Amino acid sequence: MLRVCCLAAAVLGGGAATAAPEKTIRTVVVTVPEGEPALPLQRLVEALRSQLLELGVWVQLSAGPAGGGDNEAMPQARDRDVLAFVWVERTENALTVHFYEPAGASLRERRIPVTGTDAASIEEVAVVVRSAVDALLERAAHERPATPEPEPRPAPESTARVAAIPPRPDQPEPSPLQAAVAYTATRYASEVPWQHGVLMSLAWRPAATPWRVGAECSWFPSLTRRTNDLTLTLDRHPIGVFLGYELPVAGSGVTLRAEGSGIADPIVRRTSRLSADLNGTPPSVRWSWAVSTRLRVGWQPSTPFWVFATGGADFLLNRFDHVVQNGSETPVLSPLRVRPHLQVGASVDFP
Repeated sequence: MLRVCCLAAAVLGGGAATAAPEKTIRTVVVTVPEGEPALPLQRLVEALRSQLLELGVWVQLSAGPAGGGDNEAMPQARDRDVLAFVWVERTENALTVHFYEPAGASLRERRIPVTGTDAASIEEVAVVVRSAVDALLERAAHERPATPEPEPRPAPESTARVAAIPPRPDQPEPSPLQAAVAYTATRYASEVPWQHGVLMSLAWRPAATPWRVGAECSWFPSLTRRTNDLTLTLDRHPIGVFLGYELPVAGSGVTLRAEGSGIADPIVRRTSRLSADLNGTPPSVRWSWAVSTRLRVGWQPSTPFWVFATGGADFLLNRFDHVVQNGSETPVLSPLRVRPHLQVGASVDFP
C-alpha cells in the first residue's frame, strides 16, 4: 500500500506543467523510496534514459514519496501517457525492480543480485525496464484499433468551366414519319346535311423538332340537292398540305398539335331530272380554294400507335354559288364561307 501511495504522489508531483503544452509524450515513472541504502540516482537516470529514449519513452524520476526528482529534461506536453510505474528497491545483496501497469493490477518483479552499485548493475536495471516497456508498447500496438484511412480530398475544380450538357431524356425520339386514317365530317352548305367521309394523311417530322409537315386527302360520298326543277349532285375530293407544331402536354404519351393548311377542292357538278323549262349542262369541274386552322389532341396507348381528335374550320377563298339560269340566276346551293371540320382517327409512326 505504501508503494502505491508513493507512486501516485510521484505522478501528481511530476504532472504539473509550467509552460503551455505542445504534444503528448509517453512516460515511465521511476520511484526510489527513501530510507534505503543510497542509490546513484544520476547514474540510474542516465542509464534509463539511454535505453528508453530509443523507444520514444521519457523517464520521470521521483526520489521519494513527494516527487522531488530531476525532470528538467522532459519536454512540455499537452498530455502524458504513463506506460508504467517502476519501483526500485536496494538491499544489501540485490536490487529489486517492481513493474506496475497503470491500467490494471498487473505486476512484474525482477531481482538482480549485486554486491554493489557499479555501472554493470545499474545498466542491468535499465535493460530490465526497457524489456518490460518494449513488451507494453508491442501489446498496445496490437490492441489499438485500426485508424481509418482519410478520405481522398476532392480534386480542385478546373478554372475553365465547361458548359453543362443537359442529360438526354429517356423517352425515344419521335419517329420521322406518321401515317393516319380518320373519320371526317364537315358542313358544305346550309341547304344540305353534314358530309361524312374518310381522310388519309402522311406527316413528316424534320430532325428533332416539334414541327410536322404533311399532305392529306379526303373522300366524301356524293352530295345531292333536290328541288322541284332539278337534282344537283356534287362530288368532292379535297386535297391539302399542312404545317403543324406539336408539343407534349402530359408526358410523352399525350400531345397537342396546332395546324394550318391549304385546301384545293375540285368539285364535280352534275345535274339531272330537269323540268321542261330548263336545259341541262354537261358535268363540269370547278376548283374551290380554302385555308384551314385546327387543333389536334393525340394519345399514344402503345408504341407506335396513336389515336387523335381534331377540330377546326375551313375558310373559303373563292366562294361561288351553284345556280340555275332561266332569264335570271337562281341559287340552288350556297356554300358556307366558314365550314366546321372535325376528325377522329388513328395513326402509326414509322422509323
